[in-house]
Amino acid sequence: MMENEPKNDGPNPLAFRLVWGLVVVVAIGCVWVVVSAYQEEVDRFLRVRMGTPTPELAAALPDGSQELIRRTGAGIEANYQSVRKQPAVGLQRPGSEPRMIWLGGSTVHGGSRDITREEEAAGRAGALLGMESLNFGGIGMDTVSIGVILDDVLSIKPDVLVLYTGHNEFGNAVFTGRYGDASTVHMALLRALLRKSRLFQSLEMRLRGPETLTLPSEANEKQYTVDADTRNEIYWRFEERLRHIISTATDSGVSVVVATLMSNAVAPSMEFSCPEAMRRAGFPALRPEALPVANLSEADIAAAEAMSPGCRDLRWLRARRAGDKATLDTLRDEDPLPARADRPLNAIIRRVAADTGARLVDVDSMARKVGEGLAPSAWFLDSNHLTIEGHDALARMVGQGVAPLVGLDPPTLATAPTTEHDLAGCNAEGCRKRRDFRPEFDLDFGQGPP
Repeated sequence: MMENEPKNDGPNPLAFRLVWGLVVVVAIGCVWVVVSAYQEEVDRFLRVRMGTPTPELAAALPDGSQELIRRTGAGIEANYQSVRKQPAVGLQRPGSEPRMIWLGGSTVHGGSRDITREEEAAGRAGALLGMESLNFGGIGMDTVSIGVILDDVLSIKPDVLVLYTGHNEFGNAVFTGRYGDASTVHMALLRALLRKSRLFQSLEMRLRGPETLTLPSEANEKQYTVDADTRNEIYWRFEERLRHIISTATDSGVSVVVATLMSNAVAPSMEFSCPEAMRRAGFPALRPEALPVANLSEADIAAAEAMSPGCRDLRWLRARRAGDKATLDTLRDEDPLPARADRPLNAIIRRVAADTGARLVDVDSMARKVGEGLAPSAWFLDSNHLTIEGHDALARMVGQGVAPLVGLDPPTLATAPTTEHDLAGCNAEGCRKRRDFRPEFDLDFGQGPP
């Protein structure tokens, strides 16, 4: 080899730097494209403090499209509703009747069986007031989900926004805590964020890994409860998001009606904490439900208390047999697996309404007045989902707040139910008299939901 011939010991440093520079430029360009494409969606999430996701809405939409709201030629429609869907709706026509929109969880839409859209609280309120009433509630909807769809809902220019929300702040925390894992939150938020993008599928596979199914069992169902620290975090996040939702709607020129929440304090927790002791006490079912307990043996209950001293389920039995409404109220507020709002959460709603100027409808207080201390159990199927009578009562109470905002006469309030005054008697769907025959439900041979 000639002495002055250039050596070729490796890659050309200049070419190497040029290649890496090109890679960096391409990478930055890709990031810019993705961020630009989804900036609106990102902003929506960042404007609301994020907490526990809503699995039913953000991660498991009926048609797999990842769209919460679908825009069509007729307007917007709720993609997360599977039955009794709110038809697509666009902007109000000049001179049309006032429009209100309801937002909330399955208490507002989807949680009551054998009921038409017109019989749900939103539809009933519209009929009572003589105004357009749109139901954009959904199973699992919480303030996170409301924050996501809020801009779409406000885009069709309602006169009044009705917020009946709060049960799922607890319910979704329990769902995710019991059956989710570390990736559940990320999956739900990522899918809602990317919406139509096919990029989600590949990212999900890389983050989640091979899919596994863990069946519920006595062991894994009891490993998660909502403790005091978790409750305080739920309260804080709920208040922050509720304030944001009301502020956004108010800034858009929409009047806001926010309601406290009623629930059935006679109903037990979703799971018994001492099921063996409840069987020893002679409780007639394994599934927690407010079945009659007046005829249980005192000796059997005492034996069960010896088996599980201090068990909250046995305190629930005692309170019902004694007609002790205060203890039932306390047990509902201390539920380790809550699926219904407690008194502190209702206090937050009252405080936020006072601070923001939103119109408050104190459904909780009004229902307690009708039930002489507790909301009437006859208005509920279970702990918080409503019967047809319960939907009518809710519609009439909310109507009191909506009517003056749109210059209409408020409806009369519901009267006290004539049944289920005995707290030790039947206070649940499972032991009630068979409802009247309804052809639209009982003769459903696949012709589609009403």
